[in-house]
Amino acid sequence: MGLNLDYPIGIPDTAEFAERGCTEDCWQSLPVAGANIPDGFIGTMGALQAFVEGSTSNLPTHYEDAFQTMALVEALYRSSAQRGEVLQLGE
Repeated sequence: MGLNLDYPIGIPDTAEFAERGCTEDCWQSLPVAGANIPDGFIGTMGALQAFVEGSTSNLPTHYEDAFQTMALVEALYRSSAQRGEVLQLGE
């Protein structure tokens, strides 16, 4: 979420992870393709548009999805600030 770290100029998006319980420097990088905006919204907005126009009767997202997305964004901010964030499964 590099754009958010130095808005509006931004820095390249990155994704890193470490296995739970790791006691050494074991962060690994994952390749990141696309951009947070607009790529992060293509699926949900496309589904909403198809639902509104009537080409599908299935709306695969709900307000809980937006809430969980914002919880993820907040966890990413904390992770960036303190070099890691432990997430509980099912949160």
